[in-house]
Amino acid sequence: MFEKSRIRSHLRKVGKNKTPFDSLLFDYLSGRLKSEFQSEKIRVKSISADYRDDEKYIRVHGKYLVYRVDVDVEIYPDRFTVSCASDSMTYPLNSSEQVYSTLLSVIKMIHTQFS
Repeated sequence: MFEKSRIRSHLRKVGKNKTPFDSLLFDYLSGRLKSEFQSEKIRVKSISADYRDDEKYIRVHGKYLVYRVDVDVEIYPDRFTVSCASDSMTYPLNSSEQVYSTLLSVIKMIHTQFS
């Protein structure tokens, strides 16, 4: 709970000048991040965020329900990593929507691998 209040405080300070990471922190607090994963048929097993001077991240661990494949996403202020099956890719973080569109691309890749 302490981390959520720290994140809320940070988001109040930045106001409308949110970075892509700030937007994803907002999505984490509002539940949108979890909803986006669930809309792609990923059951979220755990989701956590930390916002300290020395460490800022959001982590999501889930399972893609169609093929029972683990999906992990780690988001940092400058990059994010998506891991599934034996593949892992890191991308620069340019926008919050980029994370969601990349997740959709990963789901399509899983379909081609397993179908």
